[in-house]
Amino acid sequence: MKKFLTITASAIALSMAGSALAQETVETERPAQSDAPAAPLDDADSYFDGTAMTSGNQSYITQYSDGNDADVDQSNSTGGNGYAEIVQGTPSGGAGGNSASVDQSGSGANNALIEQKSTARSNGFSPAGEPTRPAGRDTADRSDRGGAAQLAVIDQTNDAGSSAEANDAVIQQGVSGVAGFANEAQIAQNGSGNEAVVVQGGGTNHEDGNMFSNVAQTGTGNIAQSKQGEADYSNIEQSGDGNEAYVDQGDLFGVLGRTSDVSQNGTGNMASVQQNARDAMSSVLQGLDDADSASNDAVVIQDANAVSVIEQNGTGNMAQTEQSGALASAYVDQIGSGNDSFIRQTADSTATANQYGSSGVSDILQSGEGNSATLTQTVGSSLERSLIEQNGTNGVVEVTQRGTDNYSEVFQLAGDMNSAIVEQGGSANYSTVTQGGSNNSASVSQNVSASMGLPMAQ
Repeated sequence: MKKFLTITASAIALSMAGSALAQETVETERPAQSDAPAAPLDDADSYFDGTAMTSGNQSYITQYSDGNDADVDQSNSTGGNGYAEIVQGTPSGGAGGNSASVDQSGSGANNALIEQKSTARSNGFSPAGEPTRPAGRDTADRSDRGGAAQLAVIDQTNDAGSSAEANDAVIQQGVSGVAGFANEAQIAQNGSGNEAVVVQGGGTNHEDGNMFSNVAQTGTGNIAQSKQGEADYSNIEQSGDGNEAYVDQGDLFGVLGRTSDVSQNGTGNMASVQQNARDAMSSVLQGLDDADSASNDAVVIQDANAVSVIEQNGTGNMAQTEQSGALASAYVDQIGSGNDSFIRQTADSTATANQYGSSGVSDILQSGEGNSATLTQTVGSSLERSLIEQNGTNGVVEVTQRGTDNYSEVFQLAGDMNSAIVEQGGSANYSTVTQGGSNNSASVSQNVSASMGLPMAQ
């Protein structure tokens, strides 16, 4: 038998019981979160041989075997330093259709290193195509690279003067695996003190594939690292100062189709993406519609066929999504400042969290299959707190809070086909729903009116 519970509390009723209710309110402790993944690669400085940079340009090119191509163009006309080193060859195994290009311009101590080892020519992938080069770059046809098409492009501009920090750019492709196919990478940096490291393939499992990686940074002191293997795609774009992006898609053999997009605009934002297994996709966007954001943190840890999208705008927002299992999906959208969202899922659950005000805190924990949770803490709200925990299957929870300092807890423990709807407006409301068994339904409505844009509970 399906059981249904409806609770409707008016503002008058709440005011009469206000002091007693406040005394009974006990907030559940927030769940522990995993630490953000460590940077997947070493700092860019560690890839260089420590050669002292003196006044004037330096360039080293070493090429072996067939299909190699290298272009170096450096211009530091006012006493700035430049350093470019391209290494292409065959450590062992078949030859590869390598290609490399480095362009450094302006007054500043730029660094660049491209190291490509040969890869096997025969493969089951088709090349991903030419990456879009920075404006003004050579667009010559590189189609002669054959079945094993490696390509690396580095473009750096530093016009901040000769005393500016060096821009570091490092690309390594298919070193130890010697089974790579069509690695392609591009780094473009404009500003000073930026650091970019891209490593594709070359791991212990010989997991090179049809990979593409792009890093574009504008500003000062930005850091981007991208590590991937097999048929992966990674794109990192950062504009502003002091932003950090770390993407680790692993070096697993036989893993295909993982995609990561990170776009950050503003100051001091951090994004960390770690993906394993098949068909994972992650999109992190901080600073929406060209609006600057500051000090936002986004952490994504995924496994199986997971999809995660995090969008944050404002200052000091934190979003972390952890997914493990098949066909999981999560979406976090925070606009405002000081919001904190945490989602942890197992199996094929789905979750959506929206916080549009300030200082909202939301936690969604789901284990089991077929669960769905939707949380909205609306525009203009502040200090809202929501916790959703589902351990059964096919559970549905919807929580909407609009006001100040409201608190909602929903626990659906074990069982099947349980549902809960919570709507709270005004201020200092507290709601807790706990359901066990199967086919239960609960509805809670407090301080809700049509004028607030929320329907009254029926």
